Amino acid sequence: MHQVPAAGVGLELRLFGRPEVRLDGTVLNVAVQKLLALLGYLAVEGASSRSQLAGLLWTELDESSARRNLRQRLYRIAPAALEEFVIADARSVWLTVQTSSDVTAFESALASEDFEAAVALYAGPLLEGLQLTEASGFHEWLDAKRDALERANCQAVAGWAGQLEGRGHLREALHQHLRLIALNPLLEAHQRQVMRLRAVLGERTEALSGFERFKVLLSSDLGLEAMPETLLLAADIRGSGVLERSIRQQKTVPALPALSAPMVGREDALQRLETAWSAGQIVFVSGEPGVGKSRLLTEFTALKTVLYAQGRAGDAGMPFSTQVRSLRRLLEANPSVRLPRWVRQ
Repeated sequence: MHQVPAAGVGLELRLFGRPEVRLDGTVLNVAVQKLLALLGYLAVEGASSRSQLAGLLWTELDESSARRNLRQRLYRIAPAALEEFVIADARSVWLTVQTSSDVTAFESALASEDFEAAVALYAGPLLEGLQLTEASGFHEWLDAKRDALERANCQAVAGWAGQLEGRGHLREALHQHLRLIALNPLLEAHQRQVMRLRAVLGERTEALSGFERFKVLLSSDLGLEAMPETLLLAADIRGSGVLERSIRQQKTVPALPALSAPMVGREDALQRLETAWSAGQIVFVSGEPGVGKSRLLTEFTALKTVLYAQGRAGDAGMPFSTQVRSLRRLLEANPSVRLPRWVRQ
């Protein structure tokens, strides 16, 4: 489990939600907004150049004035107790290793697929409520980083839902998918998960009512119809079908197998992937969340020997996390492989 270090250990930065700075477990009153912004940026991005920090925090000033303001801020850090944790030389500024943050812990938990810990750490938007003057560059960075972390949190919630379902905790898994569509009701993949889980839990009426509301929303907001996979699932729920078999299996098997409707309307995309694969080309599959990118690639690679490498939003802050995740997938898919413990670690 990845957690923010316990109180009493160095400098702790709580950056999700309203920012909070703790020193040896005691909350410090950091009244200067630009100091909070500086601490938050260094905790998230690591060591940064003086020119970069000056440009972010005093964007509207000329470079000379911005760098002078940064020098003054570094010279007079209040509370003074923070001085030993903020290190600067002629070129760069960084935080000591005795500094921890919930963002770093969140990204570490996500990289190691400890989704429960990641969900628990995400307490709201990054540096919520922080307002700076003359710092449009910082606000641009903050908006982009908030979006990335919010997407990463959705990924963590979805991952936690999958792990809960794998353990047979269907009601808890349903709750996590409901959290996601509360944030964005147009996430069709999670609408399907809610429909499926409600039906398996015996709540077919609620599953179909939710489907009808989603259809209306999709039509009114985007002028679109539900995807074929969603329509097939709704038809399956109405006619029992696969769901009945799943419910019977659930009585004897702790982990419910996921229902997977046949993939429809992707023959052209599959053929283009096959053509590119045969030619040794690189292919980029793009699209909005929930449109079926992962399903398409899963279907395409099902009969091929591939190493599935999955990058995530938090990977930029954790060296080799994408490669580690890929190797773990490879080992999970080949349980007969026996490696020494030190190699696995």
